[in-house]
Amino acid sequence: EPVEVLVNESAKAVLGAKDARDSWTLRELEHPDQDPARAGECVMRHFHTASLAAFELDGQPLATIAAAALIRFLEETQLAGCPQLSGIRPFRRSDYLVLDRRAVRDLEVIESISASSTPPTLRSVLDRTRTSMGRRLLRTWLLRPLLDLSALRKRQDVVELLVDHSLERRALRESLGKIADLERILGRIRVFTVAPREVVNLGGSLAEIPGFLKHLATITGSNNPVREL
Repeated sequence: EPVEVLVNESAKAVLGAKDARDSWTLRELEHPDQDPARAGECVMRHFHTASLAAFELDGQPLATIAAAALIRFLEETQLAGCPQLSGIRPFRRSDYLVLDRRAVRDLEVIESISASSTPPTLRSVLDRTRTSMGRRLLRTWLLRPLLDLSALRKRQDVVELLVDHSLERRALRESLGKIADLERILGRIRVFTVAPREVVNLGGSLAEIPGFLKHLATITGSNNPVREL
């Protein structure tokens, strides 16, 4: 469900005709760079790196061109450039079970097709998150089911660990309930649009982290509980 799609002239002609029924806003880039070498220089310059290997863009000319186009667009439209864009990583469809729009709708993963006033969906049944960040992450997980067995087992191991430590889990949930949307607050700070109330919320959220990590360490038995999970 993208809100806006950045395209070159030829792609705009294709998408405009094919997906006119969608609510996308197609924004045509004024001078998109089609040269992979120059695009690579743009990406390395922004991230202050000497190669594209860290982003797995070596030998990926189209992905490199797309990354450079996004960086240039953000630099032109954001008041403070785009320092919040601190890294990129490839999205491989082979890592996830691909659910097209019809499958997501028919399976009622996010929204229900029922006329009921409070129809259950997979997300509504599973969503017991305490933060906006967790809510967004759960939505991403539901729309991109993992295919990697090792990653699946690791996620299941974490769930089992939390289930086996009910008291600590309750304490973790209580701490999470006091944490604001740090992702959005930090994004606003980077572009100098943060409000005073958000700064106060940031301070309160940071004050919760030591206690949160203490409870987490009790569960994992590790000096670095975040890495352990």
